[in-house]
Amino acid sequence: MTPHPLRAKVLVRRYCFADEVNLNIGKLLSIAPLFFPVLMQALGLLTGMIQAYIFAILAMVYIAAAVQRRDVGREFPPAQAALQRRLHG
Repeated sequence: MTPHPLRAKVLVRRYCFADEVNLNIGKLLSIAPLFFPVLMQALGLLTGMIQAYIFAILAMVYIAAAVQRRDVGREFPPAQAALQRRLHG
């Protein structure tokens, strides 16, 4: 049984370039431990920024609601009401 010429060519090519492919994969795998922590730190920073933004928005909404409730039923804000009392008696 004689080997097919194309098959032999493919096998020779595979064996010739196998070391080069293994070296490239080895290089990528040796660099991967450097990128993974950086990626995780970036994701942690992004998560922290989103949490800080949401907390700031919620705090502003809470404070605005508290200020509105305090002024309900008053014609003027407290400082303006005191000024009105001084001017008019």
